[in-house]
Amino acid sequence: MAEKTSNDALDMEIAKMNSGNIKKPNGDAYSSTKISASVDMNTVDIYLGYSGKKGYNPSKPDYMSGEIIEPSLQARINNTKNIAASDLNNPYREKSSYEPWAVDNCAEVYATNKALQNSADIDNIFLNTKTVKTGEYAPPCDNCKITFNGFLMPNGE
Repeated sequence: MAEKTSNDALDMEIAKMNSGNIKKPNGDAYSSTKISASVDMNTVDIYLGYSGKKGYNPSKPDYMSGEIIEPSLQARINNTKNIAASDLNNPYREKSSYEPWAVDNCAEVYATNKALQNSADIDNIFLNTKTVKTGEYAPPCDNCKITFNGFLMPNGE
């Protein structure tokens, strides 16, 4: 049920984004590479997150107003950074990441953070991500494989 519900929500959000109906504060259309849906398995509430740390991102915490990454999620992010930084075979270890982007750049981070801010249990979240351009399922990146290890995801990822 969580997979179908999250797929429906993601498809609707992708359609809104592709039609230019999600706006930046200046009125321009907002777009992102990926969109994630975190489903609170206790309430079936859905929380959306968009990829991208730089520039405007409506799902990114507003640090200026005191919003934060929830501590339980921040601990997972820090763990991923530490593993990446100490992996001598990792070409991005100087960035403390397994990807060319930061660990907290991913849509999964922002969707999960919103769920946690609304009292979801970090051990009971279903996480689904799609690529905006194609609408296809996007498997977790190498950072998210570590950060979200143990989360329920499509395809048993």
